[in-house]
Amino acid sequence: YYDSQFSKKKMKNFIERYNIDTSKCINSNFKTFSELFERRTIDKIDKTKEHLISPVYGKIKAYKINNNLIVNIKDSPYKIEDIVKNKDISKDYRNGTMLVIRMSLTDYHNFSFIDDGVIIKQYEIPGKLHSVRSISKKYKVYKHNKRTVTVMKTDNFGEVTQVEVG
Repeated sequence: YYDSQFSKKKMKNFIERYNIDTSKCINSNFKTFSELFERRTIDKIDKTKEHLISPVYGKIKAYKINNNLIVNIKDSPYKIEDIVKNKDISKDYRNGTMLVIRMSLTDYHNFSFIDDGVIIKQYEIPGKLHSVRSISKKYKVYKHNKRTVTVMKTDNFGEVTQVEVG
């Protein structure tokens, strides 16, 4: 339904209710409700060592990674190993920093990489596409949802792993 032209009638109320500024969009002539979540913005990106580029719009939390780190996301506890499903990658980031960025309903749902660089490794972790809202009380969505893990050598930040949870 949300990919059809019939869903367009829901957009106006949604935009007004959540105060979404469509003037910052490259194209604000959305044909479907789904296109509203895929909107591209006109943001200028400053790629330098002084600026870490957020891969998505959302709420950010930072954690120092140690052997005992358990991150509580959507009322469920996670270890790094649960999310990346790779013990070698998990060990490589001990004493590093983990950023968790959660998109909300009103954030546009595109992502980018945090910096220019080269992909070293990329793999998919199969899973369901559970909604991260109501069903997250029943399922550990960040452990069971489909994920793409990308390990990169970045120009400004060294080796970084980015995990997109679908």
